[in-house]
Amino acid sequence: KGDVTMTNETVKCNYDRGRKFYVDALDNEETAKLAFSRLSGEFIRTKVVPELDAFRFASYAGKSGISKATAADLPDGASVLAALRAAITKMDEDEVPTENRHLFITPTLDGMIADLDTTKSREILTRFATKTLVPQTRFYTAIDMLDGKTTGEEAGGYKKASAAKNINFMVIHPSALIQFQKHTVPKIKGPEDDLDGDRHMFGYRTVGIADVYANKLAGIYLHSAAEAGA
Repeated sequence: KGDVTMTNETVKCNYDRGRKFYVDALDNEETAKLAFSRLSGEFIRTKVVPELDAFRFASYAGKSGISKATAADLPDGASVLAALRAAITKMDEDEVPTENRHLFITPTLDGMIADLDTTKSREILTRFATKTLVPQTRFYTAIDMLDGKTTGEEAGGYKKASAAKNINFMVIHPSALIQFQKHTVPKIKGPEDDLDGDRHMFGYRTVGIADVYANKLAGIYLHSAAEAGA
C-alpha cells in the first residue's frame, strides 16, 4: 500500500524588463519611415534576445545542486571531447533520460571539435538531440542587469558579473526547466497620441521566469572555464 500527495507551489517571475523609445515624426519621414519601422525588430534582435539568453543561462548555472564539472579551460578538441564524455557519463549515472538532451556550446569549442573530424567526435555529438552555438558574450555563470536609469547604467542591458566565469558548455534536459515568459507586450503609438511632442513611440516589456525544478537538478550539467575571464 502506497500513498501520494499532490500540492501546488507558487513560484514568482524573476525577470521583468521594459524599455521605451521615441522617434520624432519628421526624422521618421526623412528616413523613408525606416527609423521607426526597423526599431522594434532591431531592438528585439540585438538587445532583448541576447539579454534573455544570458539571463537564462546564468540562472541555470547559478542554481545550487546542478551537476558541475571542475572548472577548467579546454585548450583543444581532445579536451572538449573528454569533457563532453564526462558530462554524458554523469547524466547517464544520474538516470537523466538519454533522449532530448540538448547541448549548448561556444562556437570556439565547437570549432575545435569540428577540426578533429574523427568518427569519435561525430559519435559523441550524436548523443545530443540538438547542438546550439552560444556566443561567449551570452554565456556566463552570472550577470549584472543594468537598470537603464542609474548613472552609468543608462544604456540598460547586462554585463558579466565581476566574479562570474565563462561557460564552456551546458547540457540541458528540458524537463528540468521552469522557463516561461508570462507577459510580453509591445506597444506602438503614433504622433497623434503624443501629448508632449510629435513622436512615434515604441515600448516593450517582458516578464518571465527561468528556474530549475528542485527534483530535476541532474538535468542541468555545467562546464565553466577555470578563471573569471574578461
